[in-house]
Amino acid sequence: MGLGKAFAMRLASDGANIVIADLRNADAAAAEIRSSGKQALGVTADISSEADVARLAEAALAAFGRIDILVNNAAYFATTKEGRFEDIALDEWRRMLEVNVLGTYLCCRAAVPSMRQQGGGRIIVISSGSAIKGAAGFSHYAASKSALIGFTRSLARG
Repeated sequence: MGLGKAFAMRLASDGANIVIADLRNADAAAAEIRSSGKQALGVTADISSEADVARLAEAALAAFGRIDILVNNAAYFATTKEGRFEDIALDEWRRMLEVNVLGTYLCCRAAVPSMRQQGGGRIIVISSGSAIKGAAGFSHYAASKSALIGFTRSLARG
């Protein structure tokens, strides 16, 4: 849904084969792309799970033989409630970091070996303006998105 759907639809229209990872509706999203005559695979996965991400990368390679583009768009936010910093539960902070930061790391770690072996690829990491300006009531979200900027810059340097 949202940005992820827009990215997937655009890349598919440009000729890319698409693999969609989602906790829910991955198959339905892939079916929507396939209905437009494009290639797509849906994989139910929690990107904060190392095993799920490994299975996701294996499925992509089995279906299409390579990984050329990785779009790290998954984010934990929709169910997050606004709150004062000191009222945000530790479990909420952990889940935010697990999905937004650890999930991005795991997806990159799973895709990069294939990209290196095939001579290159592209990694796109979606952050947020809140990484720069902050977000009242959502300090954990802003912190996770800030971490993505540092991670992406470091990854780009090799």
